[in-house]
Amino acid sequence: MRNESPDIFSHGFRVAAFADLLGRGLQLSERELENLRRGCFLHDVGKVMMPDGILAKPQPLNEKERKTLELHAVLGDLIVSGISGLDPSIAKTVRSHHERWDGTGYPDRLRGEDIPLYARICRIADAFDHMLQEIAIHTNSREVLIEARSRLKQGCAKQFDENLVTVFLNIPDDKLGVYSG
Repeated sequence: MRNESPDIFSHGFRVAAFADLLGRGLQLSERELENLRRGCFLHDVGKVMMPDGILAKPQPLNEKERKTLELHAVLGDLIVSGISGLDPSIAKTVRSHHERWDGTGYPDRLRGEDIPLYARICRIADAFDHMLQEIAIHTNSREVLIEARSRLKQGCAKQFDENLVTVFLNIPDDKLGVYSG
C-alpha cells in the first residue's frame, strides 16, 4: 500500500498513532492497542479499489461518486476479513469507521455504543488528522491544534462519542504535534 497509495499509507499511519494515544488514555491493554492500531492503519484500505477519478477529483463529488466512495468501508471490510489470523475487531473497525454517534454515518447507520469501540476511536483519529491537514494549509502549527480540538468538541454527540473526545482532548499538544503534518 505504501508504494501504490502513499497518501492513504501515511494517513493510516497518523490515524493509528492518534488512536494509540487515545487508547492509552483509555488504559487499553497492549493486545487491544495492537488491534486498535491495525484497524486504524487499515481503515481506508478499501480506497485502493476506488476509481482513480474519485479520490483525485478536485471538485465536490456528485451523488453517484459519493455513494461509490462510501463503499470503501465495505470493500475494506471484505479485504481485511479475508486475511487469516487477524482479530475480527480489525475488520469491524475498517467497516464502521464512518459511522456517526447520531446514527447518520455509513455503511450500516449504527448509532451510539452500537458502533464498535475501536471504530469510534478511529472516527475521532481519522477526523482529527483530516482537520490538521486541512487547517495547516491556512495557519501556523499552534493554531492548527487549537482549531482541530475546537472542531472535535463541536462534533460531540453528533459525529463523535463525547466521552472519547474528552479523553482525546486531554492528550498534551506536544504528543499530538509529533504526528501532525
